[in-house]
Formats: sequence, structure tokens, C-alpha cells
Amino acid sequence: MADYDLDEDEAVILQETGVNAGKFETVDLILTNKNIIQINRGFLGGTKDSIKYPLSKLKIFKGKANVLIGKNRNGDKQLELYFSDCEKYYKFNSARGERTWAHEIIKAHKDRMVEIEKSQKASSEKDSIFQSITGTIVSAKDMLIAKRTPVKKTCKCPNCGAELTGSKGSEVQCSYCDAIVVIK
Repeated sequence: MADYDLDEDEAVILQETGVNAGKFETVDLILTNKNIIQINRGFLGGTKDSIKYPLSKLKIFKGKANVLIGKNRNGDKQLELYFSDCEKYYKFNSARGERTWAHEIIKAHKDRMVEIEKSQKASSEKDSIFQSITGTIVSAKDMLIAKRTPVKKTCKCPNCGAELTGSKGSEVQCSYCDAIVVIK
């Protein structure tokens, strides 16, 4: 079986070598809790490349992953996987290969979707808590930093002695002599 670098939270559920994936194509398959990995072999049997098919991209029909056991042109059983962006067909050498893989893929897909849903819910709850905390901090800041209200002061006009009223530091024009006075 070929090596495949698993994610930190990824575990192998099934693996099989020598799976027919087309007319003359034989591949290795690995089922993990997150992906189906197809390892393609070169002409001399070495690893050519690998393709990862995320379980989360399997189409869903009647509440479960769209994984079927069908028949190929020769009438042989084959595993049929319907992804959102492609379709894959595999024929196994063992008598119960297709059935075992179909069962395990459906189960792994269901578990994966529950895991994704929990992760999204936890992320949403974290966002909600963060927004709540942010709102509380802003409210507390507004309460602690009092808005300065202008202090009203009264003084006498230096030119004519009339009484002038205004905010401290503002300029006021005397209504009697038109002098401009800064309220202190």
C-alpha cells in the first residue's frame, strides 16, 4: 500500500490494493474519516500520484451519501460514488468488496457531516460570544468615559458691564456693545 500523508485528525478506516478503476487502470484505495484517496500506479507499479476525494463532497440522496453498488458493462458489480463534481466507479477483487466499502463510506460520510456541523456550530457560538463581549466592552467604555457637557458661566462685558452667559471657553458677542468676549 502506498504512503499517504494523513491530516493530524485523519485516521484510516479501510484500504485495498489492486482495485479496478477503469479499463486498464488498477489503483489502491484508502478510506479515512475525511477522504477517499485513490493512489494511481505507474507503468512499473510505482506510485504515480494520488487524488483525494473529500467525503463532504459526496452528493446526498434521501439523507445519506449517494453511494451505490451497480453493474458495469460486463455485468460485474461495481462501487459507484457520486460526488458534487465527479463520479467514480471501482470494481473490487473480493466478493464483498463493494458492499463493505459502500457501507463504510456511508457511515464515514455521516460521521464526517456530524463533525462538520458541530465545528460550524461551535464557530458560530464563538462568534456570538465574541460579539456579546465586544458589545459589553463598548457599553462599559461609554459608561466610564463620561461625555463632557459644557459648563455654563456668567461674566460681565469688559466694555459696557452687561451680563454675558455662555459655555466656558466660548466666544460670546455682547448684545449691547457688540464686543466679542471669551467666557472664562
